[in-house]
Amino acid sequence: MRRSRPTASAEVTSTLPSSTPSDLLPSSPAEGDDVRFDADESTGPDKDTAPHEDTETAVAAPPAARVREPVPVLDVPAWMLLVLVLAGLWAAAVVGRPVPVPLGAALVVAVLLLLGDQAVAALRLVVRGRISRVLVAVGVGTTVLMTALLALNTVGPLVGVARPLSAVPVAVTVTLTALLLHLPQARRTRQTGLTRHVGLPVPRAGAVLGGAALALIPLAGGASAVALDNGRGPVLGVVVISTGLVLLAVLGLRRQPPSRGWIAAAVYAVSLSWLLMSSLRGPSITGHDVQTEHYAAQLAATAGHWSPSAFPSDYNACLSVTVLPAALGALLHIGVVPWFTAVAQILFALCPVAVAVAGDRLAGPRLGLAAAVLFAAFPTFVVDLSMMVRQEVAFLLVAVIVLLLVQRHDDATPGALGRLRLAVLLVGAGVVLSHYSTSYVLMVQLGVAAIACAALKLFRIQRGVRPVFTLPLVAVLASVALLWGGSATGTGGSAVHVAGQVIGVLTGRVVDQVGSGDASVSIFGGGKRPTPQDRLDNAVDDIVDGASPEQKTAIRSVLTQFPLAAPPEEVQPLTPVGRFLRGAGIDVDTVIAGIRTASAQLLQVLVGFGVLAALWQALRRRRDPELALMAAGALVVLASFVLMPLLTAAYGLLRVFQQGLLVAAVPTVVVLARSLQLAPGAALLATGRWRRAGRVRGRVSRWSSGRDLPARVALLVVIAFAVSSTSLLSALTGGYQPALTLASTGPYARSFTTSNGELAMFHWVARQPAVKAQGGQAVQADLWTGIRFWSQTQVSSPPLGMLPLELRDGTYVLVGSALLKDGTATTGTPNLAADYAYPVPGLTSNRDLVYNDTSAQVWR
Repeated sequence: MRRSRPTASAEVTSTLPSSTPSDLLPSSPAEGDDVRFDADESTGPDKDTAPHEDTETAVAAPPAARVREPVPVLDVPAWMLLVLVLAGLWAAAVVGRPVPVPLGAALVVAVLLLLGDQAVAALRLVVRGRISRVLVAVGVGTTVLMTALLALNTVGPLVGVARPLSAVPVAVTVTLTALLLHLPQARRTRQTGLTRHVGLPVPRAGAVLGGAALALIPLAGGASAVALDNGRGPVLGVVVISTGLVLLAVLGLRRQPPSRGWIAAAVYAVSLSWLLMSSLRGPSITGHDVQTEHYAAQLAATAGHWSPSAFPSDYNACLSVTVLPAALGALLHIGVVPWFTAVAQILFALCPVAVAVAGDRLAGPRLGLAAAVLFAAFPTFVVDLSMMVRQEVAFLLVAVIVLLLVQRHDDATPGALGRLRLAVLLVGAGVVLSHYSTSYVLMVQLGVAAIACAALKLFRIQRGVRPVFTLPLVAVLASVALLWGGSATGTGGSAVHVAGQVIGVLTGRVVDQVGSGDASVSIFGGGKRPTPQDRLDNAVDDIVDGASPEQKTAIRSVLTQFPLAAPPEEVQPLTPVGRFLRGAGIDVDTVIAGIRTASAQLLQVLVGFGVLAALWQALRRRRDPELALMAAGALVVLASFVLMPLLTAAYGLLRVFQQGLLVAAVPTVVVLARSLQLAPGAALLATGRWRRAGRVRGRVSRWSSGRDLPARVALLVVIAFAVSSTSLLSALTGGYQPALTLASTGPYARSFTTSNGELAMFHWVARQPAVKAQGGQAVQADLWTGIRFWSQTQVSSPPLGMLPLELRDGTYVLVGSALLKDGTATTGTPNLAADYAYPVPGLTSNRDLVYNDTSAQVWR
């Protein structure tokens, strides 16, 4: 073990103020800008590169420098780490016993880091900062592993391996891939006599204790999900979210700029706790899209081989939810469920860390922390993304692309730009293999950046800037996406269909349809959110429109006898806090709804102005505009979804917004901080006090810059947003719709969680001879009960619907716990689902009860 190199920057760390909005983008050293990048990594626990100073705003003298002892570093030869990881891999494969999930997750992360580190070294890609190297290695390693497993799945049957996705073939493939990537290093070692070493930090006692304390946060998050399933209430979940937000606020409000290592660790722990609070609900898979993802993964795992034709669906083209879980589940002997409930969440929690690291480089540690909190507190992250694992993996890879772009000037050696483009191409191909829709949005972002950079160069607006995203690079990625969705998997039909609908709307041949309602809070007037009754009427109309004239007559007769009505929206009972507010004349439901609507609209304004400010600064200062152009590309996609609601029926608007925040979160919090700094002067200007406004603005600027006050207040504003978006506020007051992470009731808990009684019912029905022969055609259920049955039992097709007008003779009709408890069922499609109060007499009048449990029934 050795100490870090005793450089001056390693011994003394100045607490520099965060950058102001004029420093949105990194400037190119070739263009003469004064850019400060601290390449030394030994000034703190996992210290990343320091932000550059502001060159425009008057800055007060920073606080006195703190003296930090160098962090002990253990130099380990790269080949030794290779041997250790591969030894653990083979031990798991050969022993044949299930590996405990925490140990298995650690082994998966180690394999990804190994493959990614070897690939980065083979590419000779320079990545500054220990945290950044870990993030890039995980992203590159994920792509390398998916590609290697795809090659195994393709070549294995040709050479006589009938089950290529079993333990031993997977271990052989990972070993050969790692050794192949290690060959360039071995060759350089023979030529130079120098062995590549990896510096592993040796944590001190304080860091170990702090890390153990942080580890309690995600553990408590998982425990809160179990507590809700056991009827223990939301108290533990409220404590977990509150503790996480307080911890992040304390880190960001400290007098000295927070350590990058502790910021990364805290952001990771809090993000993972929020993900586990939803992914670990129920005894099995919980969620909407994840049910179909689980079905596709289980098909590949059962066959030991992934086949695109086995399940003709877009989901089956995502290697992140087919080949990866099947291979890793076989390797660790744990099946595919832990991949969805735990391992994928452990990986995806790195995504907010990547946002924090990028924000640190662009705007300073406090605003980087605020950007990470904004990304993680967005409602889609808190509740929905744990149910869309294919998109979690794709988002992580997009975050790695952003991080590579942020650090593009860290390597000034010849050929650095070409190597960076190759790395972006590799990770971009991983996005294509992980999730189709994320790759389409990414193509638009990269296309906007490439076309705009070409135009800037053509019209000589910016000279000397060599973009990473070029038109040939985007064309190659687009070709990969077309080939993968076309001839490789044959799953590009839905994208072609949606594109045809868009063209039809633009040409007037197709009338735009009702979307998901997410655009109802758009500042551009996305229309009125459909009511529950509207969604139900649309679902029934779709059934009637597809029926024959004779069937329509029968359907109308059934609807007359058993009319359908949407149930009232469920709200939580008022807590003591809520009752106190109600007694004071405050309508809790109206206030919370108003806060959420106002915060959503304010966020849209800040994102728009942040992206525009980033573009303006990049053009005015002649800096690399690609990050701002990527964010502008996301705005283009968002505008398309708002203007054409039919797109939201195929792909959620909030998911597009979440992807845009990967690159737009930093300029958003920067413009927020700048707005807060200008607010006092603007208020005086609004009252006509012109002279005093100028003096106040100057005083506020001089007083706040050295204290980094705007960044601190911006962080508090973002945390206030998180109090609402994580449903913490509604859990404290009650009187609002229940959230899955903090309540055992509500639409998400009713539709997406599976009880033990329902699992027993599912497997009983699957064993019936008629179901074995006809699959889902012999079963009827409401929308989400049917999808969960199909996912858990692997029957050949999803069950039919169970509206009274859809019931058939001789089928098994599944009645889940939600229908038994409150009489509510769901119909429609997963993207446009509608709840309704089920008319029970229409089911029981001419059917027999053949299975009965406290939380599940079967009628036939």
